[in-house]
Amino acid sequence: MAPITWRDGIHIRDTAIWCDAVRARDICFVSSASRLRGAKHGQLIATPDTLRLLQSRNPADSQASMEAPLAVPFGHPFTLGTHRLELFSSGHGLGASSLLVRTGEETTLYAGAVNPYGSELGGAIDHRAADILVVAARYGQAHFDFSQAEQEIQKLVTRCQEICEAGGVTVLLIRNSLKAMDAAAILTKQQLPVHAHHSFHTIAKCDPRLQMPGSTVKRWNAKGKGARVLLWPARSRNTIDVERLPSKSRILLVSGSAVSAEALSAARADEGIIWSDEADFKGLISYIESSKATQVYLTSAPDDGDEVAQALPGIRIQAIGPPKQLHLFGDSV
Repeated sequence: MAPITWRDGIHIRDTAIWCDAVRARDICFVSSASRLRGAKHGQLIATPDTLRLLQSRNPADSQASMEAPLAVPFGHPFTLGTHRLELFSSGHGLGASSLLVRTGEETTLYAGAVNPYGSELGGAIDHRAADILVVAARYGQAHFDFSQAEQEIQKLVTRCQEICEAGGVTVLLIRNSLKAMDAAAILTKQQLPVHAHHSFHTIAKCDPRLQMPGSTVKRWNAKGKGARVLLWPARSRNTIDVERLPSKSRILLVSGSAVSAEALSAARADEGIIWSDEADFKGLISYIESSKATQVYLTSAPDDGDEVAQALPGIRIQAIGPPKQLHLFGDSV
């Protein structure tokens, strides 16, 4: 029997634990606030920040989905039945975590989406060793290189400032709400007036760092008065009334996918900022090696993990999950 199985979520063998499950489960670990999709799990395991963000998104639905939430801080091992568990930072965003599970002599690490470069609000990534690793490999191909992340973030700030000075609005297309919060934190430090789509604004209100005088993220309205930077969900690109924006406005795709001209064209973006909250190819390889795992399961792998497997010939690597391709509006960008 395989140690890891997929059925609308990851199940860890010999446990009742599911990870980022779509369907309702008795026990479900949620790696980040962007991963719960309305399923009413019996018990939810997540960090305090993730649970707080989930509840803010839709208090009524979240209450129904979190009948027995278990808030676990980073680096505090605990037991669940006969199993020993620990949550630690994945570097993916505020509250985002990976889960380490020890079952007998075997250790399984559900890493989820990891970001070797860390997060503005979520902090640095942490590491643990395990026998079995499950990790997201959305950018698990060699042409994805995010080593210039700091330069890309500075480019983001510079372009927003330039467009603002020209009298335009910079529309930032971002898929992940946690990355939208990071972008807001970075830009408000530069005294740029940041407005956000209601879904991003709702979650941004949960962090006091985004509600300080001079750093407040405001909710976008049709008039857009005073806005100079607008955070917008990539999937909702078509709901932006571009004609109502000032003439010098620009639309920027903020994504690891921005390396591709096709992705920019699909998003109808004027420019791209190559900034992802997931690991690039080298970062993914390094993370797998640091885990010392002998069995690795890749989720969201664009090519069934072929390039990763070729780079790590001594490790058993298998893609898991529904058939997927790398496309612009995936779960995280």
